Amino acid sequence: MALIDRWAWTLGLAAGVLGLGALLGLAMDGMGSGSVQNLGLAAIGLGLLYAAVRREALLAWFREASTTRTLSNVLATALAFALTVGLVTLAGRNEQTLDLTRTGRNTLSDQSIRMLEGMTIPVQATAFATALSPGREEVARLLRRAQGHTDQLTVEFVDPIAAPAQARDAGITGEQSVVMVQAPGRPPVRMDGTIDETDLISALVEATSEVLHQVCWTVDHGEADPDDETSAAGLGGVRTALERLNYQVTLTRLVAEGIEPSCELVVIARPVLTLSDQAIAKLDAYVLGGGQLFVLLEPQQSPNLSAWLGRYGLITPPWPLEDPRASYQIAGADASALWLPSEGGHPITSDLAGFAFIGARAVDPDYQLEGVEVDGLVWTSDDARQRPSSGNPLANGPYAVVSASRIDAPRALGPLTRDAPPLSLQAGGRVVVVGDADFASRRGAQLANNTDLFLNTIAWLVREPAQVGARPSPAEALRLSQGDLAVQAVLFVVLWPALAIAGAVAVLVRRRYR
Repeated sequence: MALIDRWAWTLGLAAGVLGLGALLGLAMDGMGSGSVQNLGLAAIGLGLLYAAVRREALLAWFREASTTRTLSNVLATALAFALTVGLVTLAGRNEQTLDLTRTGRNTLSDQSIRMLEGMTIPVQATAFATALSPGREEVARLLRRAQGHTDQLTVEFVDPIAAPAQARDAGITGEQSVVMVQAPGRPPVRMDGTIDETDLISALVEATSEVLHQVCWTVDHGEADPDDETSAAGLGGVRTALERLNYQVTLTRLVAEGIEPSCELVVIARPVLTLSDQAIAKLDAYVLGGGQLFVLLEPQQSPNLSAWLGRYGLITPPWPLEDPRASYQIAGADASALWLPSEGGHPITSDLAGFAFIGARAVDPDYQLEGVEVDGLVWTSDDARQRPSSGNPLANGPYAVVSASRIDAPRALGPLTRDAPPLSLQAGGRVVVVGDADFASRRGAQLANNTDLFLNTIAWLVREPAQVGARPSPAEALRLSQGDLAVQAVLFVVLWPALAIAGAVAVLVRRRYR
Protein backbone atom coordinates (compact mmCIF):
# COMPACT_ATOMS: atom_id res chain seq x y z
CA MET A 1 0.00 0.00 0.00
CA ALA A 2 2.88 2.31 0.80
CA LEU A 3 4.28 1.71 -2.67
CA ILE A 4 0.96 2.64 -4.25
CA ASP A 5 0.79 5.86 -2.19
CA ARG A 6 4.36 6.67 -3.19
CA TRP A 7 3.67 6.47 -6.95
CA ALA A 8 0.06 7.72 -6.89
CA TRP A 9 1.22 11.12 -8.13
CA THR A 10 1.81 9.59 -11.57
CA LEU A 11 -1.93 8.90 -11.80
CA GLY A 12 -2.68 12.53 -11.03
CA LEU A 13 -0.08 13.75 -13.54
CA ALA A 14 -1.46 11.49 -16.26
CA ALA A 15 -5.01 12.62 -15.51
CA GLY A 16 -3.93 16.25 -15.73
CA VAL A 17 -2.10 15.80 -19.03
CA LEU A 18 -4.99 13.90 -20.61
CA GLY A 19 -7.49 16.47 -19.29
CA LEU A 20 -5.47 19.33 -20.75
CA GLY A 21 -5.35 17.51 -24.10
CA ALA A 22 -9.11 17.00 -23.99
CA LEU A 23 -9.68 20.71 -23.32
CA LEU A 24 -7.43 21.74 -26.20
CA GLY A 25 -9.17 19.27 -28.50
CA LEU A 26 -12.54 20.59 -27.37
CA ALA A 27 -11.48 24.14 -28.24
CA MET A 28 -10.31 23.13 -31.74
CA ASP A 29 -12.62 20.29 -32.83
CA GLY A 30 -15.64 20.44 -30.51
CA MET A 31 -17.37 17.59 -28.73
CA GLY A 32 -18.09 15.74 -31.95
CA SER A 33 -14.51 14.47 -32.20
CA GLY A 34 -14.04 10.86 -31.02
CA SER A 35 -10.46 11.50 -29.86
CA VAL A 36 -11.60 14.36 -27.64
CA GLN A 37 -14.23 12.16 -26.01
CA ASN A 38 -11.71 9.33 -25.42
CA LEU A 39 -9.19 11.72 -23.85
CA GLY A 40 -11.85 13.13 -21.57
CA LEU A 41 -13.03 9.74 -20.39
CA ALA A 42 -9.46 8.59 -19.76
CA ALA A 43 -8.70 11.75 -17.76
CA ILE A 44 -11.83 11.31 -15.62
CA GLY A 45 -11.03 7.62 -14.98
CA LEU A 46 -7.45 8.29 -13.91
CA GLY A 47 -8.58 11.24 -11.81
CA LEU A 48 -11.11 9.11 -9.92
CA LEU A 49 -8.47 6.38 -9.38
CA TYR A 50 -6.03 8.94 -8.03
CA ALA A 51 -8.71 10.34 -5.67
CA ALA A 52 -9.48 6.84 -4.36
CA VAL A 53 -5.79 6.09 -3.66
CA ARG A 54 -5.03 9.46 -2.06
CA ARG A 55 -8.37 9.83 -0.28
CA GLU A 56 -6.99 10.67 3.20
CA ALA A 57 -4.44 13.18 1.91
CA LEU A 58 -7.05 14.88 -0.27
CA LEU A 59 -9.50 15.20 2.65
CA ALA A 60 -6.81 16.79 4.81
CA TRP A 61 -5.90 19.18 1.98
CA PHE A 62 -9.53 20.20 1.51
CA ARG A 63 -9.79 21.21 5.19
CA GLU A 64 -7.08 23.88 4.85
CA ALA A 65 -8.24 27.49 4.34
CA SER A 66 -5.76 28.18 1.55
CA THR A 67 -7.18 25.24 -0.35
CA THR A 68 -10.59 26.89 -0.50
CA ARG A 69 -9.14 29.99 -2.12
CA THR A 70 -7.09 27.90 -4.56
CA LEU A 71 -10.13 25.83 -5.58
CA SER A 72 -12.18 28.99 -6.03
CA ASN A 73 -9.55 30.42 -8.37
CA VAL A 74 -9.29 27.17 -10.29
CA LEU A 75 -13.06 26.90 -10.58
CA ALA A 76 -13.35 30.51 -11.77
CA THR A 77 -10.63 29.91 -14.37
CA ALA A 78 -12.33 26.72 -15.57
CA LEU A 79 -15.68 28.48 -15.87
CA ALA A 80 -14.09 31.36 -17.79
CA PHE A 81 -12.42 28.87 -20.14
CA ALA A 82 -15.66 26.96 -20.65
CA LEU A 83 -17.53 30.22 -21.33
CA THR A 84 -14.92 31.27 -23.88
CA VAL A 85 -15.08 27.92 -25.66
CA GLY A 86 -18.87 28.07 -25.69
CA LEU A 87 -18.94 31.60 -27.10
CA VAL A 88 -16.38 30.74 -29.79
CA THR A 89 -18.37 27.64 -30.78
CA LEU A 90 -21.63 29.62 -30.84
CA ALA A 91 -20.05 32.39 -32.92
CA GLY A 92 -18.66 29.85 -35.38
CA ARG A 93 -22.06 28.26 -35.90
CA ASN A 94 -23.92 31.58 -36.13
CA GLU A 95 -21.61 33.84 -38.10
CA GLN A 96 -22.72 37.47 -38.25
CA THR A 97 -20.74 40.17 -40.05
CA LEU A 98 -20.92 43.91 -39.50
CA ASP A 99 -19.52 45.47 -42.66
CA LEU A 100 -18.03 48.91 -42.01
CA THR A 101 -15.94 49.12 -45.19
CA ARG A 102 -16.65 51.94 -47.63
CA THR A 103 -17.34 49.64 -50.58
CA GLY A 104 -19.12 46.88 -48.62
CA ARG A 105 -16.48 44.29 -49.47
CA ASN A 106 -17.52 41.99 -46.60
CA THR A 107 -21.17 41.64 -47.65
CA LEU A 108 -22.85 40.65 -50.88
CA SER A 109 -24.53 43.21 -53.10
CA ASP A 110 -28.31 43.34 -53.43
CA GLN A 111 -28.09 42.05 -57.00
CA SER A 112 -26.01 39.05 -55.90
CA ILE A 113 -28.40 38.27 -53.05
CA ARG A 114 -31.37 38.49 -55.44
CA MET A 115 -29.68 36.06 -57.81
CA LEU A 116 -28.78 33.59 -55.03
CA GLU A 117 -32.25 33.67 -53.50
CA GLY A 118 -33.75 32.99 -56.93
CA MET A 119 -31.65 29.87 -57.59
CA THR A 120 -33.82 26.82 -58.25
CA ILE A 121 -31.13 24.41 -59.47
CA PRO A 122 -28.72 22.71 -57.03
CA VAL A 123 -25.10 23.67 -57.62
CA GLN A 124 -21.93 22.00 -56.33
CA ALA A 125 -18.97 24.31 -55.71
CA THR A 126 -15.72 22.40 -55.29
CA ALA A 127 -12.71 24.41 -54.13
CA PHE A 128 -9.35 22.77 -54.78
CA ALA A 129 -6.78 24.30 -52.44
CA THR A 130 -4.13 23.26 -49.96
CA ALA A 131 -3.94 24.82 -46.51
CA LEU A 132 -1.25 27.19 -47.83
CA SER A 133 -2.81 28.02 -51.22
CA PRO A 134 -2.94 31.79 -51.85
CA GLY A 135 -6.43 33.21 -51.45
CA ARG A 136 -7.90 30.12 -49.78
CA GLU A 137 -9.39 31.99 -46.83
CA GLU A 138 -10.88 34.71 -49.06
CA VAL A 139 -12.54 32.09 -51.24
CA ALA A 140 -13.87 30.25 -48.19
CA ARG A 141 -15.41 33.42 -46.75
CA LEU A 142 -17.02 34.30 -50.07
CA LEU A 143 -18.54 30.85 -50.46
CA ARG A 144 -19.87 30.91 -46.89
CA ARG A 145 -21.52 34.27 -47.51
CA ALA A 146 -23.12 32.92 -50.68
CA GLN A 147 -24.39 29.83 -48.85
CA GLY A 148 -26.11 32.08 -46.33
CA HIS A 149 -28.55 33.25 -49.03
CA THR A 150 -29.49 29.96 -50.71
CA ASP A 151 -29.97 26.31 -49.84
CA GLN A 152 -29.13 25.29 -53.42
CA LEU A 153 -25.36 25.77 -53.06
CA THR A 154 -23.19 22.96 -51.68
CA VAL A 155 -19.52 23.67 -50.97
CA GLU A 156 -16.69 21.15 -50.72
CA PHE A 157 -12.99 21.83 -50.13
CA VAL A 158 -10.54 19.34 -51.61
CA ASP A 159 -6.81 19.27 -50.91
CA PRO A 160 -5.21 18.29 -54.24
CA ILE A 161 -2.23 16.81 -52.39
CA ALA A 162 -4.40 14.62 -50.17
CA ALA A 163 -6.75 13.67 -53.03
CA PRO A 164 -4.54 13.59 -56.17
CA ALA A 165 -6.91 11.38 -58.17
CA GLN A 166 -9.84 13.75 -57.73
CA ALA A 167 -7.65 16.73 -58.58
CA ARG A 168 -6.27 14.99 -61.66
CA ASP A 169 -9.76 14.13 -62.91
CA ALA A 170 -10.71 17.82 -62.60
CA GLY A 171 -7.56 18.95 -64.41
CA ILE A 172 -6.10 20.63 -61.32
CA THR A 173 -2.32 21.10 -61.12
CA GLY A 174 -0.24 23.23 -58.78
CA GLU A 175 -1.15 24.88 -55.49
CA GLN A 176 -3.18 27.83 -56.77
CA SER A 177 -6.80 27.84 -55.63
CA VAL A 178 -9.31 26.62 -58.23
CA VAL A 179 -13.10 26.66 -57.79
CA MET A 180 -15.29 24.46 -59.98
CA VAL A 181 -19.02 25.31 -60.10
CA GLN A 182 -21.32 22.71 -61.64
CA ALA A 183 -25.05 22.07 -61.90
CA PRO A 184 -26.39 18.54 -62.56
CA GLY A 185 -26.03 17.49 -66.19
CA ARG A 186 -24.07 20.60 -67.19
CA PRO A 187 -20.37 21.25 -67.80
CA PRO A 188 -18.43 22.76 -64.89
CA VAL A 189 -17.43 26.42 -64.78
CA ARG A 190 -13.83 26.90 -63.66
CA MET A 191 -12.38 29.89 -61.78
CA ASP A 192 -8.65 30.12 -61.05
CA GLY A 193 -6.88 32.02 -58.28
CA THR A 194 -8.47 34.41 -55.84
CA ILE A 195 -12.03 35.06 -57.01
CA ASP A 196 -14.28 37.95 -56.08
CA GLU A 197 -18.04 38.30 -55.82
CA THR A 198 -18.45 39.21 -59.49
CA ASP A 199 -16.55 36.08 -60.55
CA LEU A 200 -18.67 33.80 -58.35
CA ILE A 201 -22.03 35.27 -59.37
CA SER A 202 -21.08 35.17 -63.05
CA ALA A 203 -20.10 31.50 -62.71
CA LEU A 204 -23.36 30.67 -60.92
CA VAL A 205 -25.37 32.44 -63.62
CA GLU A 206 -23.49 30.54 -66.33
CA ALA A 207 -23.95 27.22 -64.50
CA THR A 208 -27.66 27.62 -63.75
CA SER A 209 -29.11 29.76 -66.54
CA GLU A 210 -31.51 27.74 -68.66
CA VAL A 211 -31.49 30.26 -71.51
CA LEU A 212 -28.56 31.47 -73.61
CA HIS A 213 -29.71 34.94 -74.66
CA GLN A 214 -28.85 35.93 -78.22
CA VAL A 215 -27.68 39.56 -78.51
CA CYS A 216 -27.22 40.81 -82.08
CA TRP A 217 -24.79 43.74 -82.41
CA THR A 218 -25.04 45.71 -85.66
CA VAL A 219 -21.75 46.53 -87.40
CA ASP A 220 -22.56 47.75 -90.93
CA HIS A 221 -22.92 51.49 -90.22
CA GLY A 222 -19.59 52.22 -88.54
CA GLU A 223 -20.80 51.17 -85.09
CA ALA A 224 -18.43 50.77 -82.15
CA ASP A 225 -16.51 47.51 -82.37
CA PRO A 226 -17.68 45.09 -79.65
CA ASP A 227 -14.34 43.25 -79.91
CA ASP A 228 -12.26 46.33 -79.07
CA GLU A 229 -10.98 45.86 -75.51
CA THR A 230 -7.82 47.97 -75.82
CA SER A 231 -8.72 51.50 -76.93
CA ALA A 232 -10.25 53.95 -74.47
CA ALA A 233 -13.41 54.27 -76.59
CA GLY A 234 -13.81 50.52 -77.25
CA LEU A 235 -16.87 48.64 -76.01
CA GLY A 236 -15.21 45.24 -75.73
CA GLY A 237 -15.30 45.39 -71.93
CA VAL A 238 -19.10 45.43 -71.67
CA ARG A 239 -19.34 42.68 -74.29
CA THR A 240 -17.05 40.51 -72.16
CA ALA A 241 -19.20 41.27 -69.11
CA LEU A 242 -22.28 40.20 -71.07
CA GLU A 243 -20.76 36.91 -72.13
CA ARG A 244 -19.85 36.14 -68.51
CA LEU A 245 -23.55 36.49 -67.68
CA ASN A 246 -24.62 33.90 -70.26
CA TYR A 247 -25.32 36.19 -73.22
CA GLN A 248 -24.11 35.27 -76.68
CA VAL A 249 -23.10 38.31 -78.72
CA THR A 250 -23.12 37.94 -82.51
CA LEU A 251 -22.34 40.52 -85.17
CA THR A 252 -25.21 41.47 -87.48
CA ARG A 253 -25.35 43.37 -90.75
CA LEU A 254 -28.79 44.91 -91.02
CA VAL A 255 -28.88 45.50 -94.75
CA ALA A 256 -27.14 42.36 -95.98
CA GLU A 257 -28.43 39.85 -93.44
CA GLY A 258 -31.42 41.40 -91.68
CA ILE A 259 -32.38 40.45 -88.14
CA GLU A 260 -32.48 36.73 -87.44
CA PRO A 261 -35.51 35.37 -85.53
CA SER A 262 -33.10 34.09 -82.85
CA CYS A 263 -32.08 37.66 -81.95
CA GLU A 264 -33.68 38.48 -78.60
CA LEU A 265 -32.05 41.89 -78.59
CA VAL A 266 -30.46 44.22 -81.16
CA VAL A 267 -27.75 46.67 -80.08
CA ILE A 268 -26.89 49.72 -82.19
CA ALA A 269 -23.88 51.41 -80.59
CA ARG A 270 -22.53 54.72 -81.89
CA PRO A 271 -23.36 54.45 -85.63
CA VAL A 272 -21.27 56.82 -87.72
CA LEU A 273 -22.90 56.29 -91.13
CA THR A 274 -26.50 57.19 -91.92
CA LEU A 275 -28.79 54.17 -91.75
CA SER A 276 -30.45 53.38 -95.04
CA ASP A 277 -34.23 53.33 -95.44
CA GLN A 278 -34.01 49.56 -95.83
CA ALA A 279 -32.21 49.21 -92.50
CA ILE A 280 -34.75 51.48 -90.77
CA ALA A 281 -37.62 49.40 -92.21
CA LYS A 282 -36.09 46.20 -90.85
CA LEU A 283 -35.67 47.74 -87.40
CA ASP A 284 -39.27 48.97 -87.45
CA ALA A 285 -40.63 45.55 -88.39
CA TYR A 286 -38.51 43.98 -85.66
CA VAL A 287 -39.72 46.31 -82.89
CA LEU A 288 -43.40 46.19 -83.93
CA GLY A 289 -43.11 42.40 -83.93
CA GLY A 290 -42.17 42.41 -80.24
CA GLY A 291 -38.39 42.83 -80.59
CA GLN A 292 -36.04 44.55 -78.15
CA LEU A 293 -33.74 47.41 -79.23
CA PHE A 294 -30.89 49.15 -77.36
CA VAL A 295 -29.45 52.30 -79.01
CA LEU A 296 -26.35 54.22 -77.89
CA LEU A 297 -26.41 57.49 -79.82
CA GLU A 298 -23.83 60.29 -79.73
CA PRO A 299 -24.64 63.93 -80.63
CA GLN A 300 -24.84 64.78 -84.34
CA GLN A 301 -25.05 61.11 -85.35
CA SER A 302 -27.43 59.34 -87.72
CA PRO A 303 -30.24 61.91 -88.15
CA ASN A 304 -32.61 59.45 -89.84
CA LEU A 305 -32.22 56.97 -86.95
CA SER A 306 -32.96 59.82 -84.53
CA ALA A 307 -36.06 60.80 -86.50
CA TRP A 308 -37.30 57.17 -86.54
CA LEU A 309 -36.88 56.86 -82.75
CA GLY A 310 -39.40 59.69 -82.37
CA ARG A 311 -41.99 57.23 -83.73
CA TYR A 312 -41.68 55.42 -80.38
CA GLY A 313 -41.85 58.51 -78.20
CA LEU A 314 -38.09 59.08 -77.95
CA ILE A 315 -37.13 62.62 -79.06
CA THR A 316 -33.38 62.92 -79.69
CA PRO A 317 -32.30 66.44 -80.72
CA PRO A 318 -28.75 66.32 -82.13
CA TRP A 319 -27.03 68.93 -79.96
CA PRO A 320 -24.77 68.12 -77.00
CA LEU A 321 -25.92 68.94 -73.49
CA GLU A 322 -24.36 71.18 -70.86
CA ASP A 323 -25.33 71.48 -67.23
CA PRO A 324 -23.87 74.48 -65.36
CA ARG A 325 -25.15 73.27 -61.97
CA ALA A 326 -22.07 72.24 -60.01
CA SER A 327 -23.66 69.20 -58.36
CA TYR A 328 -24.40 67.76 -61.82
CA GLN A 329 -20.86 68.15 -63.14
CA ILE A 330 -17.86 65.84 -62.94
CA ALA A 331 -15.20 67.52 -60.82
CA GLY A 332 -12.37 69.03 -62.83
CA ALA A 333 -14.20 68.81 -66.18
CA ASP A 334 -16.25 71.25 -68.19
CA ALA A 335 -20.04 71.60 -68.23
CA SER A 336 -20.44 68.86 -70.87
CA ALA A 337 -19.14 66.21 -68.44
CA LEU A 338 -22.28 65.27 -66.52
CA TRP A 339 -22.80 63.37 -63.30
CA LEU A 340 -26.52 62.60 -63.24
CA PRO A 341 -28.34 60.98 -60.31
CA SER A 342 -30.72 58.07 -60.79
CA GLU A 343 -34.42 58.88 -60.69
CA GLY A 344 -35.00 55.50 -59.03
CA GLY A 345 -38.45 54.81 -60.44
CA HIS A 346 -37.56 52.28 -63.12
CA PRO A 347 -36.14 48.74 -62.63
CA ILE A 348 -33.06 49.61 -64.68
CA THR A 349 -31.99 52.44 -62.39
CA SER A 350 -33.84 51.86 -59.10
CA ASP A 351 -30.86 50.32 -57.26
CA LEU A 352 -28.23 52.64 -58.74
CA ALA A 353 -26.91 55.96 -57.47
CA GLY A 354 -25.74 57.90 -60.51
CA PHE A 355 -24.04 57.91 -63.90
CA ALA A 356 -21.31 59.79 -65.75
CA PHE A 357 -21.77 61.03 -69.31
CA ILE A 358 -19.38 63.10 -71.41
CA GLY A 359 -20.78 64.92 -74.43
CA ALA A 360 -24.28 63.42 -74.22
CA ARG A 361 -27.42 64.38 -76.14
CA ALA A 362 -31.01 64.52 -74.90
CA VAL A 363 -33.45 61.62 -75.21
CA ASP A 364 -36.70 63.23 -74.13
CA PRO A 365 -39.84 61.11 -73.65
CA ASP A 366 -43.01 62.03 -75.53
CA TYR A 367 -45.71 61.19 -73.01
CA GLN A 368 -48.55 62.13 -75.39
CA LEU A 369 -47.89 59.46 -78.00
CA GLU A 370 -50.55 56.75 -78.23
CA GLY A 371 -49.69 53.07 -78.28
CA VAL A 372 -46.47 53.36 -76.28
CA GLU A 373 -45.49 53.93 -72.65
CA VAL A 374 -42.39 56.07 -72.31
CA ASP A 375 -40.22 56.71 -69.22
CA GLY A 376 -37.32 59.09 -68.72
CA LEU A 377 -34.79 57.24 -66.54
CA VAL A 378 -31.92 59.70 -66.06
CA TRP A 379 -32.36 63.48 -66.05
CA THR A 380 -30.25 66.63 -66.00
CA SER A 381 -31.00 69.55 -63.69
CA ASP A 382 -33.38 72.39 -64.53
CA ASP A 383 -30.37 74.51 -65.53
CA ALA A 384 -29.22 72.21 -68.33
CA ARG A 385 -29.12 73.48 -71.88
CA GLN A 386 -28.50 72.26 -75.40
CA ARG A 387 -25.68 73.83 -77.38
CA PRO A 388 -26.34 74.01 -81.13
CA SER A 389 -23.38 74.09 -83.50
CA SER A 390 -24.15 77.76 -84.10
CA GLY A 391 -26.08 80.29 -82.09
CA ASN A 392 -26.83 80.62 -78.42
CA PRO A 393 -27.47 77.67 -76.11
CA LEU A 394 -31.05 76.52 -75.72
CA ALA A 395 -31.84 76.58 -72.00
CA ASN A 396 -35.07 74.81 -71.18
CA GLY A 397 -34.05 71.84 -69.00
CA PRO A 398 -34.41 69.37 -67.49
CA TYR A 399 -33.55 66.88 -70.23
CA ALA A 400 -33.62 63.11 -70.12
CA VAL A 401 -30.40 61.41 -71.21
CA VAL A 402 -31.73 57.84 -70.92
CA SER A 403 -35.31 56.90 -71.83
CA ALA A 404 -37.22 53.67 -72.38
CA SER A 405 -40.27 53.01 -74.54
CA ARG A 406 -42.59 50.02 -74.32
CA ILE A 407 -44.87 49.30 -77.29
CA ASP A 408 -48.24 48.25 -75.86
CA ALA A 409 -50.40 48.76 -78.97
CA PRO A 410 -48.29 48.43 -82.14
CA ARG A 411 -51.37 48.70 -84.34
CA ALA A 412 -51.95 52.27 -83.08
CA LEU A 413 -48.61 53.36 -84.54
CA GLY A 414 -49.57 52.41 -88.10
CA PRO A 415 -47.22 51.47 -90.97
CA LEU A 416 -43.86 53.19 -91.33
CA THR A 417 -44.64 54.29 -94.91
CA ARG A 418 -47.67 54.09 -97.19
CA ASP A 419 -46.20 51.32 -99.31
CA ALA A 420 -44.78 49.33 -96.36
CA PRO A 421 -45.66 45.62 -96.55
CA PRO A 422 -48.02 44.14 -93.94
CA LEU A 423 -46.28 43.40 -90.65
CA SER A 424 -46.60 40.69 -88.03
CA LEU A 425 -47.58 42.86 -85.07
CA GLN A 426 -47.03 41.83 -81.46
CA ALA A 427 -47.17 43.93 -78.30
CA GLY A 428 -44.21 43.87 -75.93
CA GLY A 429 -41.47 45.44 -78.00
CA ARG A 430 -39.10 47.68 -76.06
CA VAL A 431 -36.65 50.40 -77.05
CA VAL A 432 -34.06 51.96 -74.72
CA VAL A 433 -31.95 54.88 -75.94
CA VAL A 434 -28.93 56.43 -74.21
CA GLY A 435 -27.77 59.77 -75.58
CA ASP A 436 -24.13 58.74 -75.17
CA ALA A 437 -21.98 55.75 -76.11
CA ASP A 438 -18.81 56.62 -74.20
CA PHE A 439 -20.46 55.75 -70.89
CA ALA A 440 -20.03 52.05 -71.82
CA SER A 441 -16.52 52.40 -73.23
CA ARG A 442 -13.39 51.07 -71.59
CA ARG A 443 -12.82 54.54 -70.16
CA GLY A 444 -16.38 55.43 -69.20
CA ALA A 445 -17.51 52.07 -67.81
CA GLN A 446 -15.27 52.59 -64.77
CA LEU A 447 -17.18 55.72 -63.73
CA ALA A 448 -20.14 55.78 -61.33
CA ASN A 449 -22.72 53.05 -62.09
CA ASN A 450 -22.13 53.10 -65.85
CA THR A 451 -21.44 49.37 -66.23
CA ASP A 452 -24.52 48.56 -64.17
CA LEU A 453 -26.60 50.84 -66.41
CA PHE A 454 -25.50 48.95 -69.52
CA LEU A 455 -25.94 45.45 -68.04
CA ASN A 456 -29.24 46.31 -66.33
CA THR A 457 -30.64 47.64 -69.60
CA ILE A 458 -29.74 44.41 -71.40
CA ALA A 459 -31.25 42.29 -68.61
CA TRP A 460 -34.46 44.36 -68.54
CA LEU A 461 -34.87 44.11 -72.30
CA VAL A 462 -34.52 40.31 -72.32
CA ARG A 463 -36.63 40.02 -69.16
CA GLU A 464 -34.02 38.66 -66.73
CA PRO A 465 -35.04 40.43 -63.48
CA ALA A 466 -32.55 38.46 -61.38
CA GLN A 467 -29.71 40.17 -63.26
CA VAL A 468 -31.03 43.70 -62.70
CA GLY A 469 -29.49 45.54 -59.76
CA ALA A 470 -26.38 47.15 -58.30
CA ARG A 471 -23.36 44.94 -58.73
CA PRO A 472 -20.46 44.78 -56.25
CA SER A 473 -17.88 47.54 -56.24
CA PRO A 474 -14.25 46.67 -56.90
CA ALA A 475 -12.57 45.15 -53.88
CA GLU A 476 -11.26 47.67 -51.39
CA ALA A 477 -7.64 46.84 -50.58
CA LEU A 478 -6.40 47.28 -47.03
CA ARG A 479 -3.23 49.36 -47.23
CA LEU A 480 -1.08 50.22 -44.20
CA SER A 481 1.58 52.90 -44.27
CA GLN A 482 4.87 52.58 -42.42
CA GLY A 483 3.43 54.72 -39.64
CA ASP A 484 0.40 52.44 -39.35
CA LEU A 485 2.68 49.39 -39.16
CA ALA A 486 4.77 51.05 -36.42
CA VAL A 487 1.64 51.79 -34.37
CA GLN A 488 0.47 48.18 -34.78
CA ALA A 489 3.87 46.88 -33.66
CA VAL A 490 3.97 49.09 -30.56
CA LEU A 491 0.38 48.26 -29.66
CA PHE A 492 0.47 44.47 -29.98
CA VAL A 493 4.15 43.68 -29.35
CA VAL A 494 4.94 46.15 -26.56
CA LEU A 495 1.89 47.83 -25.03
CA TRP A 496 -0.49 44.90 -24.46
CA PRO A 497 2.18 42.53 -23.04
CA ALA A 498 3.43 45.36 -20.80
CA LEU A 499 -0.08 45.94 -19.44
CA ALA A 500 -0.47 42.21 -18.72
CA ILE A 501 2.86 42.08 -16.87
CA ALA A 502 1.98 45.20 -14.89
CA GLY A 503 -1.35 43.66 -13.89
CA ALA A 504 0.32 40.46 -12.76
CA VAL A 505 2.88 42.39 -10.68
CA ALA A 506 0.12 44.46 -9.08
CA VAL A 507 -1.81 41.33 -8.07
CA LEU A 508 1.37 39.74 -6.62
CA VAL A 509 2.23 42.84 -4.56
CA ARG A 510 -1.32 43.15 -3.30
CA ARG A 511 -1.42 39.55 -2.12
CA ARG A 512 2.03 39.81 -0.50
CA TYR A 513 1.12 42.82 1.66
CA ARG A 514 -2.51 41.96 2.25
